[in-house]
Amino acid sequence: MTVWECPYCERRCLLGPEGGFCGRYAATSAGVVELYPHRYAAAWVSTIESLPVFHFHPGARVLVLGGVGCNLDCAYCLNFYAARANPATSLPHHLSPERAVALARQSGCHAVVWALNEPLVSLPSLLETAAKARAAGLWVGALTNGYGTEMATRALGEALDFVNASLKLLDETLARRWLGVTLARVVRRNLELLSGLTHLEVTTPVAEEINHAELEAMASFLRSLAPHLPWHLLRLQPEHRLADWPRPRVDRLQRRLKELRKILPFTYLGNFPGSRWVSTLCPCCGIELIVRVSLGGCGARLQEMRLRGNSCPRCGCPVPVIMAPGEEGEK
Repeated sequence: MTVWECPYCERRCLLGPEGGFCGRYAATSAGVVELYPHRYAAAWVSTIESLPVFHFHPGARVLVLGGVGCNLDCAYCLNFYAARANPATSLPHHLSPERAVALARQSGCHAVVWALNEPLVSLPSLLETAAKARAAGLWVGALTNGYGTEMATRALGEALDFVNASLKLLDETLARRWLGVTLARVVRRNLELLSGLTHLEVTTPVAEEINHAELEAMASFLRSLAPHLPWHLLRLQPEHRLADWPRPRVDRLQRRLKELRKILPFTYLGNFPGSRWVSTLCPCCGIELIVRVSLGGCGARLQEMRLRGNSCPRCGCPVPVIMAPGEEGEK
């Protein structure tokens, strides 16, 4: 039997005809192949803030492509129904790169984004569609857990205009217990790599008694990558094997956020209705520059833009938000 090591994730599964942990790759005599290319569980239109991505073309309309399968097994996973689904029976929709681009354009979208499940489990399809979308004048992005090989991560960063990557844990013992792998060293390496290749934002799901004590260390690490890197803290409401786990207290998180913003000023807090911590503030004078509202999901909805170019209209402080000419001002 032919056996190949999977080159896409740091599990480095030894693949035969039956595939590895994620169920999306197998081996033939010619090498590793994707088992279900260009197949998806769902596709929908949303806004870039819902992902969440806050500092890349605010208000952009995006076509989101979602599949099934993941290379992690997070005990608290919110999307376990997609992460642990059987790909042989859960990918009913075939979207060729050309069809995906056409759908995006027909829907008035500015970007194509891979979300819902881990995009590394279908990287060849992503790279092919991303190239077609970019050639058609669309932006491309993805949400990833960051547990890819260096080769796969580099390919992802070079192919995409923006990435939101997870930083779940720094302690390797805790990672093995709650995520199924020791991943902190790999994710730190990959975040450093992505920060030099594409627009990077980072998400950390905050869970009581799991990673709450690591937040200051995470903020300091992210600041070492980029002092104004956008960091999204999500009040985790665990599912999967931790559905009965306690939910973090909002008042406690808000007090913590004030201290974290002294380290990393563009730190956000969401995933609960009515959060006041999803708007972008001027790091110099503190006024609201990009007003967003949290409706309870992981992201937010854009309400108003008050930037003048890429600067605060009151004090002139520069704000690291990527925009095209004409995008600034009220929306």
